[in-house]
Amino acid sequence: MEIRIIKPSEQIEYTAICNSVFFGSPRLDIREMRKKPDEHGKDDETIRLGYFSDTGKLLSALSLIPYEMRLGDKTVKMGGIGAVVTRPDARAGGFVRKLFDEAFQIMVREGYVYSFLYPFSFDFYRKFGYELCYARANATIPMYTISGYHIPPAIEEFEPGGDTAPYEEIYRKFTADYSLSLVRSSETWRKRLKRDPYKNLEFTYLFRDESGQPVSYILYGVESGDGGSNLDIDELCWVNPTGLQYAFGFIQRLGAEFSNVKWSNMPAGIVPHAMVADVFDVSLRHNGIGMGRLVDVAASLATMPSPEGQGQATIEVQDSYLPQNSGIYTITWQNGQLSVAKTNTTPHITTTVETLAQLVTGYLSLNEAALKQDTTIVANHKALAALFTKKNLYLKEYF
Repeated sequence: MEIRIIKPSEQIEYTAICNSVFFGSPRLDIREMRKKPDEHGKDDETIRLGYFSDTGKLLSALSLIPYEMRLGDKTVKMGGIGAVVTRPDARAGGFVRKLFDEAFQIMVREGYVYSFLYPFSFDFYRKFGYELCYARANATIPMYTISGYHIPPAIEEFEPGGDTAPYEEIYRKFTADYSLSLVRSSETWRKRLKRDPYKNLEFTYLFRDESGQPVSYILYGVESGDGGSNLDIDELCWVNPTGLQYAFGFIQRLGAEFSNVKWSNMPAGIVPHAMVADVFDVSLRHNGIGMGRLVDVAASLATMPSPEGQGQATIEVQDSYLPQNSGIYTITWQNGQLSVAKTNTTPHITTTVETLAQLVTGYLSLNEAALKQDTTIVANHKALAALFTKKNLYLKEYF
């Protein structure tokens, strides 16, 4: 038995396991693909770890995908975990745990600060210190409720292969205030905007203001629903309120084609009921969907924005899976500068690494975390509340 990186020529076997356990994936002709395995291997930055039998058979695997992510007011290395699979005839052997052990050794060694995944089971991944840190807001807005918005002065439809720079600029400005958002390269944008309105009904539009500056964009598709088609927003980003209003001005003029607007993964900070005239038929639901994990507690604490003035708070953390993270940390701030040091002083709060991830991410405020059984506030509530504030979160990418 051995754990090692899966070679490109072996990736077809990884694909085969994924194809047999992820029922929602497109069905692939694995036997045909096996005839030319080199054509289906990828040589990219993703680290694909495999657990192999003594005879070289792939039994279990996961992908560790390197990203740069906004956390607090810093950009950090984040390890996205995806495609965690085990062959049906090799279950209950502890292979996934061994793969996670190896993945975390890599992340610790290479300076990752945070890790994130989309779970099939929340309880299962809590064994590795992950906790719910992201809920997606899904809104349904009837088209008849959207009115009174001005149409953008300039509307540009994107064609595949076109200039992605305006989209990159809008996204960069938009996500500057959103924790969990990923840094996207120009290559990522080129792939993301390979959307064909003719083949796939995938539409991409850029909106400019009176001076010609790009202020917002929308990516949307078409969803069939009861009573007609729905405009399905894949992503909508803006640089100022006018940009968002222009996007709504564009949307309201599509009422002849669509019955509703479905906005999945609506960014935090938007109240859809406040954006329309008639609110009775507007619905909003939040689904807990993503789990975060602090790989390096000290580095994670250092990403938090410095509260106003000066202050100090001390935190005791328990991390049973990565015991090097356990201990007492003192956070000090003054004049906009924040520092973190491991100390032996009396803690103001005791918690687990799971709840601390929720606090650092900004998914929970201090008072919300204090309601949990694993967290006790001993003293210095005011300073702790200034340090651990709720943040706007946005993460579009799946992995």
